[in-house]
This record gives sequence, structure tokens and C-alpha cells, in this order.
Amino acid sequence: MSLDEFIEKTPATLDKNDSLINYVRLLKKTGNDKAVILENKRINEKYVKNIAGVVSSRDVVGKIATERLRLSSPGRLRVSGFMSIQPLIARLDTPLSDIVKTMASKSIGILPIVGNEGLEGAIYRWSLLKLAESITDPVSKIVKKDYLKIRVDDSLLMLRQGMLNRDESFAVVVGEDGKPIGYITIMDLAYAFTTFIENIPEKHRKERIEELVVRDYYKRNLPVVSEEAEIYKAARILYGEKTRGVLVLNNEGKVSGVVREHDLIGYLALTILGITR
Repeated sequence: MSLDEFIEKTPATLDKNDSLINYVRLLKKTGNDKAVILENKRINEKYVKNIAGVVSSRDVVGKIATERLRLSSPGRLRVSGFMSIQPLIARLDTPLSDIVKTMASKSIGILPIVGNEGLEGAIYRWSLLKLAESITDPVSKIVKKDYLKIRVDDSLLMLRQGMLNRDESFAVVVGEDGKPIGYITIMDLAYAFTTFIENIPEKHRKERIEELVVRDYYKRNLPVVSEEAEIYKAARILYGEKTRGVLVLNNEGKVSGVVREHDLIGYLALTILGITR
């Protein structure tokens, strides 16, 4: 496969002066939580669009629930205050193996691609899962038994802390009996906290933010695969549905763990392409 097959030619983009609300609207419209941030820069007596950074749900969630930002006016929050500056980039002639290695080792979700005319597109980490299409090894080879679980009535603040501490983007939601009933992603958190600041007056936010609970934001259709299923089947779910993770069951129907997007990318980097992290 060539690099061109994995490049999104029209990636999500925002100007660095766009409001955070515009980011959330883009998130809701595209179902994609990563965007390239552009700025006007003067080069050779003319202004061109230059890559200023990238922004993701993790960038937003890491800052949005802090005391200072909870007291901010939604219109004053700009993506420039949340983006990661000086992002890693790649060129059109970068070997695909180097792309996989970089995104696996650095845990990068989006990699802008540049050419002679500037931004040519971007590679999203989930698009690399297409490389797993021929892998018939069982899912049991990559299942992770240690994963983030959250109860349906737990607060989003608790989930936020768990995701940030563990560098997770996916959590399995369990009911009162401890059985899995759905999942929630860091993208759901970014949407929840940002719309909360947009809709709740400043004077009520401190007490009302505690009312944000998992129950109101999780997705019920938790994807499931068996340990014996081929890895490419898990990859198809992750790639096609962008769920960030799938639940894995053993032959007795009991939960043995999960496979997340970054687990599979790491597996590709370590084995299929013969490179090390």
C-alpha cells in the first residue's frame, strides 16, 4: 500500500482564532475529534495558510474542566488556547513504515502531510488500521486485560481524571451489576464539557458540573469480538465505526479484556512492519 491511500485530502481544519464552540460543531458534524489548526502567515510579501498546530479531544478535555476555564465566557475560548503547537508533520515522500512507527511510538492521532504547496492533507491514526486487513491472527494476541471501566452513574469529572491519568480515550461503561452495557470516549467528554460551558451561566457552573454523569453521554452499542476472532475483524470495527475500542469475550462469554485503536497500531508497528517502537 502507498502512503497516498491513507491520506485524508480534506482533513478537518480550523483557524487558530476560531472559537472552541466551532471545534465542537465540527466534531459533531464530522464525528472526527482531531483537526489541523491554520494561521495566516506572511511569506515572500504575501499571506499564506500555515500550520499552527493540531487540536484533539484530549487537548480540550485536559484544560476545559479547570477552574479558570469554567469561569470563562464561551465566546472567549479559542482553539489556539487548546491546540498542541509545533506538531509533528510528514511529507508526501515519507515512507509509510515511518508514519506507522511515529504514530505508534508518539501516540499521535493526526499527522499533517505537507508538500511544496503547504498542507496536502492528514493521516488519522484510525486510517492506518486498514493495514491489518490481512491479519488472521486471533484477537487473543493483542487483548489487554487492564482497561478503564466506569459506572453508569459516575461523574464525568471522575471519568476525565481517569482518562487523563491513564492516557486513555476509551472506557467501558458498566451497570449496577458490574456488567458491560456500553462505552464512552474522550470525544464524548470534550463535547459534554464544552457544551456545558456554552449553555450554563457562569454563576451556576461550579455546582452544576457535578451533575454531568456518564449515563447521559455513553453509547449503548458496545462492539464485541471473541478471542478467537481474526484481528482484521476487530480492525474493521475500529476503522469503520471509530469506537476507539472493542470488548473481547472468551469462549465462555466472559470478558477477557479490550482491544483499543492504539493497541492495534502498536501491534502493526511491532510485528507486521518489522519495526520497533
